[in-house]
Amino acid sequence: DGITSNGTIDVTLAADVASWQYSLDGGVSWLDGAGSSFVVPTGSYSTNLIRVKQIDRAGLSSNVSRYTLALTVDAALEAPILSPTDGSSMSKTGTLMLTFAETISAVGGKNIVIKSAADDTVIETIAATAAVINNNTVSIDPSDDSLVVGSNYYIEVDDGAFVDVAGNDSAAIAGNATWNVTINALSASLLVSGDNYVNATENNSNTIISISLSSTAAILTDLVAADFTVT
Repeated sequence: DGITSNGTIDVTLAADVASWQYSLDGGVSWLDGAGSSFVVPTGSYSTNLIRVKQIDRAGLSSNVSRYTLALTVDAALEAPILSPTDGSSMSKTGTLMLTFAETISAVGGKNIVIKSAADDTVIETIAATAAVINNNTVSIDPSDDSLVVGSNYYIEVDDGAFVDVAGNDSAAIAGNATWNVTINALSASLLVSGDNYVNATENNSNTIISISLSSTAAILTDLVAADFTVT
């Protein structure tokens, strides 16, 4: 696929070579080679952009050899964006998300671990392969029963839980100082007939019941009619 984490290119040298050079910009500029290989820096290179030429003992240059494939050198997988962000809050049924800068896949045997901020107790362990991955986004859905409203948690992710196309592993998210979340509470207030009193006239007509909900946007925006039951 032309994507690699190792930018080393080996050069086969002629028997009478005195020196050799390589170019990363299609021959606009040349760099002196050493040994029998060179390292292409991180970046993307179109076809024929990488070139090599050899100079023999008589000072004559060989024909220029060209790397005829497109090449991308990707030497590291950047840390993801965390959602919710560290120190913020989420609903009890919310989703934890990791957004990487490039397409990734999960690695078997690696886990995401949710721990209590109060005493470091392991609340839930979720296999990396159980997460939902959409190109560069990882969605993690904790069990509703494992999280307690009003409690604080931190999330750890194993080193190498995810890998990019070039084979670079994701770094670990470890300890209680990187990804902390609080589970929000939802409070409600009830108002009947505007004043909590039902007079004789109101008793013989439809009674209006008003409910005011208070919480953070993370919870309120997720609420739908099916979340409510009137008994």
